[in-house]
Amino acid sequence: PRWGFLTVSNTPGPQFNLGAGVFTPTQFMISADGSAAYILGEIPQTPPNPPLHLPFIIVFNLATQVPFEIFLAGNAVPLSASVSPAGDFLFVGADDGMVHVIDTASQTDTQQIAFPFPANALCFGPGNPATSPPVTCLPDLVVVRP
Repeated sequence: PRWGFLTVSNTPGPQFNLGAGVFTPTQFMISADGSAAYILGEIPQTPPNPPLHLPFIIVFNLATQVPFEIFLAGNAVPLSASVSPAGDFLFVGADDGMVHVIDTASQTDTQQIAFPFPANALCFGPGNPATSPPVTCLPDLVVVRP
């Protein structure tokens, strides 16, 4: 048998200005082909105000090292996202209650999928006991299954 060695270094790489100002990344996803990073984030606010979600998805082209933004249809604000296994779509849960389908080749919001969240018996609000439906439930967790 052959044995190999792997050396792991924790030396930080170069920094890049993503053009979004000060924000805290909440999701960082790499495309299936390794050509792009998709970043969602929050803008810190003065307490007790909660942070604001970035109103766009930052796309960082790893080959050219150039960032740009993808805005969702209807000025919706992205909350959570997932990349399809083939890397051709980005599914984005947004504050308009829809999941937006981003074509990663054209970088456009091609479809918005609505779900009947307010009528869904699985939606309960905060509190103890939890607030009963109808409660506005937003798609803030998006998972793509192959």
